[in-house]
Amino acid sequence: MKSKNYTVLLLRVIATLFILTCHVGTALAIGFIAQSFNVGVQIFLFISGFLYGRKLIEKPLIFIKNRVIRVTIPVIIYVIACLIVALCVNSKFSWWSLPLYVFNLQGYQHFIEFIPAIKLIEGTEHLWFITVLFICYGLTLLVKLIKVDFTQVKKWILVLIFSLCVIIAFVAAYFGVRLDYILVYFIGYFVSALAVKTNWKSVLITFILMCAFIALRLVVKKYCDEHGDIPVYTQVVMPLSYITMTLFIYFGLDWIVIHTKEKKFFSSIYQSKVLEFMDKLSYPIYVVHYIFISSSVSFFSLDIHVALKVTLFLIASVAAGIVLYFICFGINKLIALPERKKGEDGKEQRS
Repeated sequence: MKSKNYTVLLLRVIATLFILTCHVGTALAIGFIAQSFNVGVQIFLFISGFLYGRKLIEKPLIFIKNRVIRVTIPVIIYVIACLIVALCVNSKFSWWSLPLYVFNLQGYQHFIEFIPAIKLIEGTEHLWFITVLFICYGLTLLVKLIKVDFTQVKKWILVLIFSLCVIIAFVAAYFGVRLDYILVYFIGYFVSALAVKTNWKSVLITFILMCAFIALRLVVKKYCDEHGDIPVYTQVVMPLSYITMTLFIYFGLDWIVIHTKEKKFFSSIYQSKVLEFMDKLSYPIYVVHYIFISSSVSFFSLDIHVALKVTLFLIASVAAGIVLYFICFGINKLIALPERKKGEDGKEQRS
């Protein structure tokens, strides 16, 4: 039986909480909260890359099919719900946006920022992340085709390649092509593929890097507050601060898990059904939460106490996430039935 990676499990839950907190901060116009927790997407991308770093992909088409079932089906269900709400409240959107959701292209403008944007359905703007994720999946298949054991490559060559990738990513980001999202995915990929060890050194190094880039970000932000945002700040300094934060959160959390997983109290938490279910709900909650925070049916547009707004938002997000989870669970069962029957028929014929 394959052992669970408790660090990845906890990271998914933390990333979801960070995204919710960030969007609540944005809705309440509290910039400090919004910017401090605006690292959830980078954590999700890092996790996704990490999971495929040492995973063998023998059948690319089946890999993509499984990703579509797991990632795209919940999105389509949510988009249909948002479309119904938009039509009911007469919210403006472009009908040309509908095919984008089917092909996971709704985030094209977030990835290549100089392409004119198509008006998306209200409440679906956060789904740009899915476009980036599928670009990363496609690139993962290309990397797998190389069939190189990166652990056998000399360290100086790896450092050189990584340095070039960082330079290319941020030069491109400066001109509006956000390769920094792909960079954080493949940092996760190679942390896993190269079996980078978690120890006090990795925690300390990533902590120092995070502090350095956060300090740089604060200095440049002060300039931008006085003179207006500049591309170096929005496209280079900010992404670097988020990437280093992601790395520190991963190595810091992994260090804690390594040193506590054998202790009975912590072991019971890591293996609890509650945490496992929270992990399963992380993606559905991410998909559904935005309609309750940035649309015509947002709780934050109501004239009620802030604490009640946040409470209603969290309850609605979790409830809708649970509903979406079980709908997708049922759909996955139906999709799996023909394949299971085919397997059983083949087994009968062989016997």
